[in-house]
Amino acid sequence: MRNDKSRLILITCLAVSLFFLFSYLTSFASPLIYTIQTGSFNKIISAQRELRVLMQDLDEEKLGYLRIEKIGEYYAVRLGRFQDYVSARKFLRTIRPKFPMAFILKAYIIDERTIVRLYRDGI
Repeated sequence: MRNDKSRLILITCLAVSLFFLFSYLTSFASPLIYTIQTGSFNKIISAQRELRVLMQDLDEEKLGYLRIEKIGEYYAVRLGRFQDYVSARKFLRTIRPKFPMAFILKAYIIDERTIVRLYRDGI
């Protein structure tokens, strides 16, 4: 009887601890956004070339949040920050003729991720 009561107390303490740990970790979770990825490259020079092509081929109003992100050993060229899939899909349709390999990603905004280059207002 005592063994069952001890086991119940232990399980309850573990459950409460896990609940608080999960609550703590989710309070720092990054927001989920939709973005367009036009390419992923293992060399920075290739990613920079893709970024220049985007800057030349797209109208300036379509270049919001154009960036190169270092993800592990790769450099991803991404464009846009959309709150919903419908907005991202609408934008993708406008650039798809020039960039047929582009696709929509769900991505977290991760502050620790290295942004190699970010396009902002002609910079």
